[in-house]
Amino acid sequence: MSLILVLAGAWAAAAIGCEIILKSAKLQNGLARIFSVYILVGIGSFLYLALTGRLGVVACVVFWFGAFLSWFGVRSHLESSILLRMVHMLKDRRRTAAEILSEYEARYGETRRIKELYRGGLLSRDAEGAVLAPKGKWIVRIVTLLTRNPGN
Repeated sequence: MSLILVLAGAWAAAAIGCEIILKSAKLQNGLARIFSVYILVGIGSFLYLALTGRLGVVACVVFWFGAFLSWFGVRSHLESSILLRMVHMLKDRRRTAAEILSEYEARYGETRRIKELYRGGLLSRDAEGAVLAPKGKWIVRIVTLLTRNPGN
């Protein structure tokens, strides 16, 4: 079996495994489980390739990180897409624009999004209200580093 075929099969197994363990949870609530699946499947595929003498370490690592990031990016986009949710609401019947917006707000509105931030450990409460939890601060730092414009 070729190197790429083994890695592609492992990627498919990891992606399916992540979907199974996530169930209806949001990505931010299942990051540790997702990383565990990708690490375990990655190690397993690397060991198989090493034992069969077909291990190109750099190629495997680059492929594996790219495979994880592509799955994560697509899953994250699908999970957070407002437009896809609105389109999905039209699957069973026609709605006016006002009905779509009203139903979207009822199902996925501000209250639900805030609850999800608390459930994901990104926010916590103090005497004055909502504050970033340590996990939220860590994510803000990472996003700030990734989105920083070095030219400014």
